Amino acid sequence: MTFERDPEQHRQFLADFYQRTGHDYARFNYLGEWHSHPTVAALPSYRDISSMQEIVSDPAVNAPFAVLMIARRRFWRGLELSATVFRPAELPCPALLFPLQPSNGGHAFEQLQSRRDHLR
Repeated sequence: MTFERDPEQHRQFLADFYQRTGHDYARFNYLGEWHSHPTVAALPSYRDISSMQEIVSDPAVNAPFAVLMIARRRFWRGLELSATVFRPAELPCPALLFPLQPSNGGHAFEQLQSRRDHLR
């Protein structure tokens, strides 16, 4: 199974979004894309790399960087995740992902726990 991006549809969506939000790029900006690899490793394929390089190299997109996140469900063992950073004229590089835990998340972890408890 493959996913085909529709750059024109994405450009139009972003143009409409920025129009609605007053072109406030400091508050709203394009971070990147995500998808899953249900049956293979959660790593960018050659096609993923090519697509993301096209995005950050396109002057019409005007993105100084983009992040591609890929997830794969590991059934009883949680999720396998990767995040890769793409910048114009640079090789892609992995982004470090840190799990939210009391030891390194502190207050944010407590807030998440509180929100989860509220949903129960």
